[in-house]
Amino acid sequence: MKTRIFNELKFNRQYSNNIVYPKSHILDLHTLRALYSPHSIKSVASGKWSSPKTWENGDVPNRWMHVVFIRSGHTVIIDTSTRIHSLIIQPNAALEFDTGMGKIALQFSDGGLLHNKGTFSQGTGILTFNGTGNILGRIIATSDINGGPIILDKESELFIYKSITVGKLIINKGLLHVMKGNTLTATSITLEREGNLY
Repeated sequence: MKTRIFNELKFNRQYSNNIVYPKSHILDLHTLRALYSPHSIKSVASGKWSSPKTWENGDVPNRWMHVVFIRSGHTVIIDTSTRIHSLIIQPNAALEFDTGMGKIALQFSDGGLLHNKGTFSQGTGILTFNGTGNILGRIIATSDINGGPIILDKESELFIYKSITVGKLIINKGLLHVMKGNTLTATSITLEREGNLY
């Protein structure tokens, strides 16, 4: 792994190569809060993000307080830049960026959560975290991730398949994979607890 910029590299606990990562999908506190948010919006069908037919009660998610659930069996295509608080992609569900629409931005508010239990296809899309953002689940990044800091919590994996730039990255029991031949540029990376770099 090549790293171009590190303003700081902290090891808050001793690094260990012999780490056992739990594979169970216990409902975490972030997702539990999202489930009971009064501002949650759930998909009712596959379709475009901008279409009222895709969402419960025809409410298109586009506000900082919105917590979005893409339900199992649904594929939602982001066809316009939008802002939300959190996004939960359930098992056998998918979120894709419309590659024909150029660089579409998905912005998360402070404390926002991206929890992927299904399929997340970023393509040329842009992820932006304002303040602190959490990534849970398996995320494949092929373009820059802006804002932050971005937090990789337990059972989370961020795969870098293209040379990209991120802001501050905190790895808290999560895994960061930079595929061979690519580089990750970050303003800082903090390893907390048993975080791992590959």
